[in-house]
Amino acid sequence: MAIPYIMSAWRIWLGNFGKSKIWTVIMASKDELECEDHFIKNFYRLPSGAYSVRLPMKPHAKALGDSYTQAHRRILSLERELQRNPHLKHQHVAFIKEYLEVNHKARDSSEAVGLCKYFLPHHCIL
Repeated sequence: MAIPYIMSAWRIWLGNFGKSKIWTVIMASKDELECEDHFIKNFYRLPSGAYSVRLPMKPHAKALGDSYTQAHRRILSLERELQRNPHLKHQHVAFIKEYLEVNHKARDSSEAVGLCKYFLPHHCIL
């Protein structure tokens, strides 16, 4: 169900440089409102100038189900696909290497894996 909420914006009128407030009604679902609220509360600017936002999590990680099995199946499937397509494998390996070099990704120890509550399935997108 869409919920109306009001977004305000300040507009400077070019004619007389006076300020007036414009109100816009936007229809948004409860999930969309929660998503926007999460973003506003959890984004920050990195020293590089890029923005970062914490991944949202459901209140109870158990509600997400068994993600390890699905993520493990997905990585095995990707490995088979890459074996069949050497060009794609070369591109994917280069991408992952660059991802590690710019610290967008890091290797975890096997102890850290035991602490994980949810595993994101990996997809090859080039």
